[in-house]
Amino acid sequence: MANEVPFVALACFCENVLQDKDEVVSAIRIVDTYTIPPLPEGVEVPADAVRGLIMLRGLVALKAGDVVGQGTVRLVMQRVNGERAPIGPPDGWPVEMKGGEHGVNLHLQIPLGVKNFGLLWFDVFWNETLLTRIPLRLRQGQTAEQANAPT
Repeated sequence: MANEVPFVALACFCENVLQDKDEVVSAIRIVDTYTIPPLPEGVEVPADAVRGLIMLRGLVALKAGDVVGQGTVRLVMQRVNGERAPIGPPDGWPVEMKGGEHGVNLHLQIPLGVKNFGLLWFDVFWNETLLTRIPLRLRQGQTAEQANAPT
């Protein structure tokens, strides 16, 4: 049975993505949780204010299999509060699949303003078909006093 959408070889966030001269790609230190340092003592911000900024790096690797021709890869973030927002170009990234083991590697660099802590999801679409979801948990770090407090 022929596949109508590409196969997902890898979809993750990581500390860095390297591509060697021979075009071999490496995802370094794969992560699914980011700990955001706490605000300094006495500093308070409104609930909807940005509490930090992180640069998400990631890799989405798709393999064509039986898929040949043009398509679009899109990324949509589901925030902690359930709101959804497209990431990258509004219409996605146009790619060409050549069949077989050929495919595409998308190196992601996403500046993300942190407003809420909790679980986010990043949906990876081929045209309008959901291929996979990448989880990312944002966690608030502890102050020195909290970390040293007796339990």
